[in-house]
Amino acid sequence: FLHHIFRIGQQDIAQFKGKDYKAAILMHTTSDFSTALIAGAKKVFDELGIKVVAVTDAEMDPKKQRTDLETVLALKPALIISLVIAPVSCAVAVRQALKQGVKLVFISNQPQGFKAGRDYAGIVTDDLVGMGTAAAELMAHSVGNKGEVALLHHAANYFVTNQRDSAVKSVLANYPNIRIVADQ
Repeated sequence: FLHHIFRIGQQDIAQFKGKDYKAAILMHTTSDFSTALIAGAKKVFDELGIKVVAVTDAEMDPKKQRTDLETVLALKPALIISLVIAPVSCAVAVRQALKQGVKLVFISNQPQGFKAGRDYAGIVTDDLVGMGTAAAELMAHSVGNKGEVALLHHAANYFVTNQRDSAVKSVLANYPNIRIVADQ
């Protein structure tokens, strides 16, 4: 996936070869999504000659993610890719990486107060609104475009799910014969 983000060409690849760069991948959980991201990142790092020194799974626990980060920093990576679980509490831990000169790339969420280009190289994500739209349309179709539906969502300040949840509600509002009877 990094090829598409950074438009890496042969000249760029040559700049990385033989430099002994190290990277770490700090994931939020284990899933098909994170497995695919890890595989893609490892493939590109391998092509660039960048050694992956750690891959972690925080098990959706912000405290564990902070511990994972502190442990990984001892390995002195030049680059960390991470999906931040808790933007507020993780910001403190991620600042430790910045102080050590580590370059950061985030997946979907950024730590609170971080600025693109200053504190991190970039954010990669999927089409969050598109997923919410598709979910709402599938739901509407499954009930024949009429009836009562209930929405269960992750009630947290979490950008990824907040975007998807918002899109579901917005799209369902376009179906006058569908009523949301529970939203918890």
